[in-house]
Amino acid sequence: MPELAAHTTTPGDDASAVRDAERKRAAEREAKKARHKRRKKELGEEEYRRLKSEKQKRKQARKERQTRQAGGKAREADVAALETTHDAYAAQTAPPQVKSGVNMEPGVARESRALTMDGESGAKPGAKVVTAVAADAQVRPREGPQEQPRIESETESHTDPQLLATHQSKPRTKQKTAIRTANMLVYRNPLPVDEVSFFFEHDADFTTMCSKAQDIATMSEKRTYKWHEEHKHEFLSGPFTSSERRQLWMAMAATARAHSMQCSAPEHLQIIAQSRPRLYPAGFWLRVADLMPQRSVQSVLAQAGNLLSKVGEKRGPWSEEEDAQLYFMLGATPDEKNDKFKWQKIGDELGRSRSACRERYRALEARKEHERKDIANGSLGPSEVQLVMNRVARLGFLHELAQRPLIPWQEVARGVPHRTARQCQAAWVIEVEQRGRNHKSFSQISGTDLGLIRKLKALPSNCVRLSQIPWDQLVPGLDPSRARARFRTLSRFYIPEIKTCPRAEREEKFPWRERVRVIEANIAQVVERTDRRKVRRYKVNVPPSMQSLLEVDSGCTGDAGQSVTPAESK
Repeated sequence: MPELAAHTTTPGDDASAVRDAERKRAAEREAKKARHKRRKKELGEEEYRRLKSEKQKRKQARKERQTRQAGGKAREADVAALETTHDAYAAQTAPPQVKSGVNMEPGVARESRALTMDGESGAKPGAKVVTAVAADAQVRPREGPQEQPRIESETESHTDPQLLATHQSKPRTKQKTAIRTANMLVYRNPLPVDEVSFFFEHDADFTTMCSKAQDIATMSEKRTYKWHEEHKHEFLSGPFTSSERRQLWMAMAATARAHSMQCSAPEHLQIIAQSRPRLYPAGFWLRVADLMPQRSVQSVLAQAGNLLSKVGEKRGPWSEEEDAQLYFMLGATPDEKNDKFKWQKIGDELGRSRSACRERYRALEARKEHERKDIANGSLGPSEVQLVMNRVARLGFLHELAQRPLIPWQEVARGVPHRTARQCQAAWVIEVEQRGRNHKSFSQISGTDLGLIRKLKALPSNCVRLSQIPWDQLVPGLDPSRARARFRTLSRFYIPEIKTCPRAEREEKFPWRERVRVIEANIAQVVERTDRRKVRRYKVNVPPSMQSLLEVDSGCTGDAGQSVTPAESK
């Protein structure tokens, strides 16, 4: 006991130790202040500030470097975890090993594990499924070296029809699976380890797909935009139709029931979407998007956000008080790295959606630019266009690789006097994106509208929506947007009901193939009508590369029922 009493401390000793530590820290702070004051006096005010700012920059760069290294290690850990998960699944689904020379009794049942991708067979991953071996499957030992007896796998067993139907269902292709996974990783959607196996088949090269998707996810912003432009034809674009919205509601309800969530009414899903923290489990929206393979993950999330918007959310025109409150909230809310969360806070205060607040702010800014007296009207001159291109190049964008959504047009407009950001962007589109393309009228390029209509009619049957049509391949040398606009003009002229139909229901009520059929039925009028003028033929001064387009029109006749020649067209 005396030894224990010697080491015991009293409350007074603890208080004195705390006071000593505080006095020591205060002395260190005073010494540091004196040292900085003395150094500031030796170097001077400006030199001291310069060195201090450089030190802060180095410190910030070191923090960013450490953050990137930590992120890279985390990504490596995620890939390693995915590979480990795949190896575990492969070990579970592998057929059992049987020693050589051992006879199997007929009619003996064995236990095997079957992994279902989306629960179609009703069995959960890892559930035991009992199948029977055929009565004549007795293994007889052979003389000489023994070989492994062949055991019937789960996919070959015909005793369980439900399991057989699951394995015989049409699997998703590897390319589609890689695109979906890369698409999810690019837009930083949650992808837990236990949900990754949901998007892969048994015969897929799991490691290669994960590494490819990871490379796409870590790409720069320019490469990400380029990848999305290359693969955008894999999914439908544009507004959701009424049938797709119903399909989305059904997909959300089915996924909620699969997760044992109460969703007897749409209001329940709205409450789940508005909850903080989120009540839906991890991987919920990935499963919802998988039930709509024709749409990308981000489009499904955006449309679901619109459907699950707040019940009391304001809609309709904005008042002057709301505009003033919007600018006040923009000044009160500091700029954040994630622009989505900033507009979400403003939308919660104003009682509107974040997209409505953002679009209203952009409309007000565009109106202010239009009302400015120092802004010049009309198109930009050659010197101004060159100034725009120099500003874009100075900001680090090459003319051949720059994309419109990535260029900060407000920064470009600051270096071009008396011009707005919209005017600079329009000049860039005309000068760079349409450079080298044929700028003649539509009729002078294609000969007639008949070439475009027949090209559309010859497209394969997998082109269901207008967004899936390769407009850049229909008429060589013509801007794809102009070809699509021409088809839209013809559709409105020959089908006037399209003008009064809502845009969201336009493709559902008037499919583009039905429009082509109606336009082709009036093919004689299509040949004569071009840009609201009656023209027989434009076969004069046609480039040699476009002569093939004129061959499809050789069977058409003029007013007198005879073929029209270039001489007659003159």
